[in-house]
Amino acid sequence: MIGWRIISLIRLFASSKSVHLGKIRFIGKTTFQELPGGSGRIRAGLGQPGRVILDVRSPEEFDGIRVMPLPHFDHSAERTGRIPGAVHLHYQDLLKEDDCYLDADALLTRFADLKLAPNSPDEIILYCRLSHRASLVWFAMRHILGFEKVKIYDGSWTEWGSIVGFPIENQRALV
Repeated sequence: MIGWRIISLIRLFASSKSVHLGKIRFIGKTTFQELPGGSGRIRAGLGQPGRVILDVRSPEEFDGIRVMPLPHFDHSAERTGRIPGAVHLHYQDLLKEDDCYLDADALLTRFADLKLAPNSPDEIILYCRLSHRASLVWFAMRHILGFEKVKIYDGSWTEWGSIVGFPIENQRALV
């Protein structure tokens, strides 16, 4: 429901009309429960049962060929690759040609291909390069499909790929 409100606000602000909304009071609860902790906690949990690390970047980024998707200049992390043991699902595989989400059944099929389901007992940690694409996947998993144990690694690849000594995998070798 919140997504539709955001889209409505975007359309409102994108219009040529000037609209005064008046005072808006936001009452929210900030708990950061959707974040799995820092890179150290994620590293400590590598390979542990009950945890899935889902890389939602482009195939080229996942394979360690690039740090950023084409056509952008390749920068932001010191190394290319992925977090060891990560499984891959390109975020665009969840979208239609018009960049709207696929219907719920199609989304469920995409995740079922990875053996992930809304009732899964596993903690699912999403990451990309800067958390933007991971946020889109998180929204689909949490609010469209009802996954409860899905979180975003906020530091994402920009942090992990720049930390000296942190393990990485890429298509060339385990480093």
